[in-house]
This record gives sequence, C-alpha cells and structure tokens, in this order.
Amino acid sequence: MGIVVVIVCLGAGLNLALWAVLWRKVDDLPAAFLALARRERAEGEARALAALQELAAGRVTSITLSLQSLEEQQIERNREERAAAEMRARVAERRALDAMPLLGTATDLLREARALVEALHEQLSAAEERRGGRPTPLPEHTASGPRLVAHPPASEAATEGGEGGTP
Repeated sequence: MGIVVVIVCLGAGLNLALWAVLWRKVDDLPAAFLALARRERAEGEARALAALQELAAGRVTSITLSLQSLEEQQIERNREERAAAEMRARVAERRALDAMPLLGTATDLLREARALVEALHEQLSAAEERRGGRPTPLPEHTASGPRLVAHPPASEAATEGGEGGTP
C-alpha cells in the first residue's frame, strides 16, 4: 500500500502542478485576447479608413471633373455671349456712323425749313396786318415738338419791350 500512496501522492502533485500551469495560462488569456482584439480592431479600422478614403477620392474626382466641365462650358458660353455682344456693338456703331451724315443733312434741312416757315410767317403776318387782321400764331418748336403760341396784342408787346412773348 505504500506504493499506492506514493503513486496517489505523485498523481495529486502532478495534478496540482497541471492546475497551477493551467491557472497561469487562463490568467494570461484575457490579456492575450485583449491584445488580439486591439490588434484586429486597429487593422479593421485601417482597412475601413483606406476603403473610405478610396471611395471619397473616387467621388471627389468625379465631382471635380464635373465642376471643371461645367466651368469650361460656362467660360465658353461667356465667350460666345461676349462675341455676340461685340458683334452687336460693331453693327450698332456702323449704323450710327452711317446715320451721322444723314443726321447732319436732316439737321440742315430742318434749319432751312424753320427759316422758310419764319419767312413765310413774316410775309403772312405783314399781309394780314395790311388787311387789318390779326397776325397768325407762329409755331414754337420745343423738345416735345411744335406748339402754337399766340402773339400778344400790340399793346402787350409794347409793354414787354417790343418783343413777342409767350402768354
């Protein structure tokens, strides 16, 4: 029975040693799991961040290209509008230059017509005064157009310094 007790004691000691080793391994296990989880989380975050950056870079590239295209279209449209405006300005300038001699001629004709009207008016007024009638009114030309102004009677004209005034 001595051998059995020694074998049982050795078995118990060996069992106790195995339990101690197992206990130490289990005690280190949470730290190992925690380190493994941290390492995997960091790797996962790095992969996710890289994927997000690639996705963002793709979208930013497409947005940038579309904005550049839009800007180029706007620049081209502005060039076309400016060219059309310059063309219209040149046409208007050409028309104005073509109209200048005509405007000068029309102004000269208008001066001559006014001079003729005044001369005819003086002749008509003189003829009416000889007949003893009242003189006809002379059209007065203003910015808004011609209007008739009656000459004051001779007594009023004498009081105003002899000039024909407007009422």
